[in-house]
Amino acid sequence: MALYKYVNYLLIIINVFGFVKNFLTDRTIQVKVGNTLSQTYLLENGTAQRSVISPLLFLIMINDLPDYLQGVEFSLFAYDSCIFKLGKHLDHIRNSIHDNLSKVSDWCNHWGFQINLEKNSCSGFLS
Repeated sequence: MALYKYVNYLLIIINVFGFVKNFLTDRTIQVKVGNTLSQTYLLENGTAQRSVISPLLFLIMINDLPDYLQGVEFSLFAYDSCIFKLGKHLDHIRNSIHDNLSKVSDWCNHWGFQINLEKNSCSGFLS
């Protein structure tokens, strides 16, 4: 009985892997404006919007990003992230944030992510 359960467990993992692989392979996109369709383009990276599995795949993908950062706190929530640092010396805080933003940029370039600069901001709080 234990062997049967283990084999079923492995088959579930294999089936999920196959499903995700099929979901991400040979995807195409097309845009419709009014009654006009664009040409079809191959989707080289990313997942489909409004797909049930896309948010989960995104979270799996970015889950290791905080491992690349040093000396800062990092927060992930859905499609948003935040780097922050507490301290008394503004120059040290600024340098640390700058160094870690470079690491985020390197990570994004490595994995094919693009940062939307229009949706980024920086805030400082003093006491």
